[in-house]
Amino acid sequence: MSRPLDLAHLRAAGRSLALPFNLALVSPADGAFTVTCEEIFRLLPARRLVARVCWREQQFVLKLFFDARAERNCAREVAGLAAMADSAVPTPRICAQVTLAPGACGLLLEYLPAAVELGWADTRGVTAAACLIADMHAQGVWQDDLHLDNFLTSGERVFAIDGGGVRSRSSALNEKASFANLGVLLAQRPPLVDDEIAGIGRAYCDRRSWQTDDARLQHQLAAVATQRRARVRRYLVKVQRDCTEFAVAKTFTRYQAVVRDRQTASLTGLLENPAQALESGEILKAGNSATVARVAMATGASVVVKRYKVKSLFHALRRALKPLARFRRAWINGQRLHFLNIPTPRPLALVEERIGPCRGVAYLVTEDRGDVDLLAEITASGLSEKRCAQITTIFTSLQRACLMHGDTKASNFLIWQDQVFLIDLDGMTENPAGRHKDLQRFLRNWDNATRRRFEEAFQEAGLV
Repeated sequence: MSRPLDLAHLRAAGRSLALPFNLALVSPADGAFTVTCEEIFRLLPARRLVARVCWREQQFVLKLFFDARAERNCAREVAGLAAMADSAVPTPRICAQVTLAPGACGLLLEYLPAAVELGWADTRGVTAAACLIADMHAQGVWQDDLHLDNFLTSGERVFAIDGGGVRSRSSALNEKASFANLGVLLAQRPPLVDDEIAGIGRAYCDRRSWQTDDARLQHQLAAVATQRRARVRRYLVKVQRDCTEFAVAKTFTRYQAVVRDRQTASLTGLLENPAQALESGEILKAGNSATVARVAMATGASVVVKRYKVKSLFHALRRALKPLARFRRAWINGQRLHFLNIPTPRPLALVEERIGPCRGVAYLVTEDRGDVDLLAEITASGLSEKRCAQITTIFTSLQRACLMHGDTKASNFLIWQDQVFLIDLDGMTENPAGRHKDLQRFLRNWDNATRRRFEEAFQEAGLV
């Protein structure tokens, strides 16, 4: 094992910390000691490290702050964990307060074996978390940066973590503030499970000894919708800048955005010359404004590359004057649907050739979800109940997210691995009233029998 990593190297390492590595820490009770970092849970470059460490043959979680506000952030973490514990909320205990060097301090926390972050599909776990939040609210305590991963499930128990975002006051939170805070958590679940909000809301109200009535549940639904819109807007800002999830590079002649955890050597090579990659691929569509091709990757998988052309000087000028070009909207909307868990081939990268503000040819790289569309499948084998339910779920999710696709022809629904994926997102907009146009356009695809079956399904779901 190499010598312990010092603060300067930790700050300079950025996102590239090779495991395992040692850190020399100091605590008031144990003096100087060395821990071995074996797994990184979260790393914010030059700011924060959360990792599983080994010391004295035991496992701990190290939460280390090393930016300019390290001491303040560490103090907030200690105070927040204490406030949650005082509210009888299960939370990992603090085993030691530690320092790495002047300006770098943190905590050794209890390690919860086999703990996993709370997932949106874990309705039982989310309901249990809502009850913990109710206990906190009753004591005037809340987390102002509430996330699903602020909760861990270990065995049959749910634990609250992240004391840094905990705030408190002398009195219990009122209904409006309580539902707004709980709505932050529930808005992180996709629209397709919004039917479960009422049950979770009842569990929360029961924990607060509040009477559960329709008015309260409607307030909770409205709070979730408000928080979801705000959360999506914050996320859509992130998809266009360099951050933990996206690697974005800008120069005078090029803009490039890549999903960071999909940034393989093969994809990097494709992005170096996307025109060549497209020309060598299987052409799926050759239109006046765009060319689409399937491109094989060195890994054996394939991606779809869409090239947005510049048809004329006038077209280039119009594109430069628009706040968002079609390819940028496609990138943003693809990430939006992925974020909302609405099935779509996820955009992996976007390359824009440009001269300052003037945008030229652009390339959008997405996951490959085949080329069998809904029309071809239904023409060949008819409409199954499963496929009808999947289509209904997509339209329901779009409605709950206040989105209008704009062109719901049957060829924009691809079938891959027995799932339906929505494509062609260039024209998608936020429009709560747009669902009727989307449904009408979709129904025009079908003959009378198929159309009637879709209409029945839409009516049962409350879409029409």
